[in-house]
Amino acid sequence: MLNRQSALVLAAVVVALALGSAPASAATIASYHSLVPASPVYDIEKLGTITVTGCPIQDSGARMVDAYPIDWPDVAAAQGVNPASSRVLIDLDSRGNLVNARIANSSGNALFDEEALLGARMSKYAPEVRDCNAFARSYYLEVAFE
Repeated sequence: MLNRQSALVLAAVVVALALGSAPASAATIASYHSLVPASPVYDIEKLGTITVTGCPIQDSGARMVDAYPIDWPDVAAAQGVNPASSRVLIDLDSRGNLVNARIANSSGNALFDEEALLGARMSKYAPEVRDCNAFARSYYLEVAFE
């Protein structure tokens, strides 16, 4: 029977061998797509608004302003998993703060879905602005693993 330290070393060796055997054609790029509104325009008022003082840009869509760097999960790359994408549903308040994030459409791979959620939760956003009013709203964020 292996002790804990030996088991950890053995696990590290197995992972290293698996990572070293990844096919050359395995995809390894993960990227974000633009935010797509998930709710109709008339629902915005129900979610909350704020007036932006000194508004330099009167109208702009919600956007990601600081993208958290996401990676193709090493285990998936080692297994030669095919490209896929996860769709995350995010809720932003009227200041662009993330209120909630959840998987709307799974990639079919739990590793991809978890990485997509991590990226959505750790990224920073700007809210939608119309006529110098910022709105809270829900959006779909597509995360592609290519």
